[in-house]
Amino acid sequence: MTTDNDLLFAHHRNWKKSLALPSTFAIPYHAWEKGEVGKHQCVIRHDIPKEAISPDYSKHFIKKLEQNSSGRIYDCLNFLTPAEKLARYRKRKKRAFARFKLR
Repeated sequence: MTTDNDLLFAHHRNWKKSLALPSTFAIPYHAWEKGEVGKHQCVIRHDIPKEAISPDYSKHFIKKLEQNSSGRIYDCLNFLTPAEKLARYRKRKKRAFARFKLR
C-alpha cells in the first residue's frame, strides 16, 4: 500500500501491523506513485477546491460526496464499486466464519 504524506497516516505503524500490509510513503509530488488515490483526489477537487476550509461544507454535502465516490466503478476492483466489493468481502468472511463455527 502506498500512502500519501498526510497527517491522516500519523499512526501508520499501528494499522500496518493490524492489516499485515507492506506499505510505503509516496515521494512528494510523485502523483504516479499513488495511483488510484491521485485519481480519487482529482474527482473530489471538482466539488471541493484544495484551498477550501472544511467547516465551509455541511455534513450532508460531505456524505453525498462519499456516496458518489463509493458508487464509482473502479477497474482495480474488477469493475465493481467499492460498496459492491465490500459487500462481497463481508459475505465471504461471514461464510468462512460460519464454516469455522460449525467445526
